[in-house]
Amino acid sequence: MGTHQQLSSRWGNGRFNYDGFWEELFEERCGAWYTAAVPIPRKPLSEVSKAHRRRTKRKRLFKDAVANEVGRSLAPHLR
Repeated sequence: MGTHQQLSSRWGNGRFNYDGFWEELFEERCGAWYTAAVPIPRKPLSEVSKAHRRRTKRKRLFKDAVANEVGRSLAPHLR
């Protein structure tokens, strides 16, 4: 949801720009929500600093495992 719909924006200027965050991440707004391609595109591993590559690989493996499990759980309920 957008910045103007956040509770923090009702008490003065919010400190975080939710609209900018979602637009940078997903780029497409659909009413009050944002849509994104699935899976979200990843930065090539060659562009990740050497110091963070091992951690990035580990996080990607974890996220892939979660995504696969969610997909298997939802598959029987989808057409």
